[in-house]
Amino acid sequence: GKSAEIKCECLDILGDVLHRFGNVITKDHAFMLTALLTQLSSTQASVRKKSVTCIASLAPCLSDDLLAKATSEVVQLLKNKRAKSEITRTNIQMIGALSRSVGYRFGPHLAEAVPLLISYCTSASENDEELREYSLQALESFMLRCPRDISPYCDGILNLALEYVSYDPNYT
Repeated sequence: GKSAEIKCECLDILGDVLHRFGNVITKDHAFMLTALLTQLSSTQASVRKKSVTCIASLAPCLSDDLLAKATSEVVQLLKNKRAKSEITRTNIQMIGALSRSVGYRFGPHLAEAVPLLISYCTSASENDEELREYSLQALESFMLRCPRDISPYCDGILNLALEYVSYDPNYT
């Protein structure tokens, strides 16, 4: 409805402001982060998607403490296996977007995120290719952005990738 459209317009504007001036408005980071994280559970896909973009624009400017808060909140949401699959997909995309936007700073959070994503990959139902794809994209981002910190998880990720490379849905 109208309120979702208005939220989306506001999120577009906020995304632009954060992208250009995020480092200037540090006193508001905690408030904005809290407000944006709540939108990741919105019933509107467009609101969730734009919230991911805003948080990713804000992330490079966040202090280590606020980055840890953002990551741990999203990880907590991912640990809720009873969440709706579209919310889970959004949170997986959020983890990948965080890692892409903050690079090596995401390294300390891999211990929580990687096992969760691997488990989502392996437990995704046959017809939830999107969930599996988003998980693999996030894992790829970790490999590219955190090369030093990801090394303990490389074998697991490699085995997962090999399993899906050799998977052919026509022969199941």
